[in-house]
Amino acid sequence: MSLNVKQSCHLAGSDSKKPPQGVVIELEERWRVLSQKEEHEFQGSEQDDPRWSGPSYACIQLKVRQVGSRITPPVNGYMRIYKQIPTEETVADRPKVRAQQAKTVVLPELGAYRQLIDKGSTFTPRLLDSMEQRQDIYSFVPGGFVVWIVTEEVSGVRLGNAVSDETFWSMGPCVREQIRASFKESFIKTTRWGWIPLYHRCGDLVWDANSSTVFFINWFMAVHVVTPQSWTELR
Repeated sequence: MSLNVKQSCHLAGSDSKKPPQGVVIELEERWRVLSQKEEHEFQGSEQDDPRWSGPSYACIQLKVRQVGSRITPPVNGYMRIYKQIPTEETVADRPKVRAQQAKTVVLPELGAYRQLIDKGSTFTPRLLDSMEQRQDIYSFVPGGFVVWIVTEEVSGVRLGNAVSDETFWSMGPCVREQIRASFKESFIKTTRWGWIPLYHRCGDLVWDANSSTVFFINWFMAVHVVTPQSWTELR
């Protein structure tokens, strides 16, 4: 089963259809869904100040594998689909009313990856595919944004999970010092390049011992840095 861009946009949001394992989503490349990883919904109110809250949206993250590539082993990655949704008070309003909320945005995650590519980053996942479209008249916000982002799955050891940093602390002192040095060097670069990850706990970091590199793998809700931050050692 294949889903084109129009069909796959319904995988995110309150009108979402859960993606069956094995379905293929067609962007610039074709991606087979292996599993669902996480889902978020940020629905605002008409009372919110748009200068600070931004448009309401939902997103879903899927683990995917490229279809049709001759590369061995197959290319695995993570696809995140962002979709604008209406504010709480307007969910049941007519389409032309909801359409008034339609926005065109450059999502922080996509903006960060584009800048990282431009700077030649060697410590973040590669951007494998992306697409930006507008919702059709039958969607929750006609004319609102829908964005697909596909990034590579980085090989290595994840240094923690959502509840524990045990993997990092189970490593030897010399390895932990290598990890700290790599983290510091890369973090300083990201601030100089104008973006930092909102989440950089151990569960959002992957250690590749072969290249002695810490990979920053989570750029969801990345933070745009106007003034580079200085590094302060904590003792």
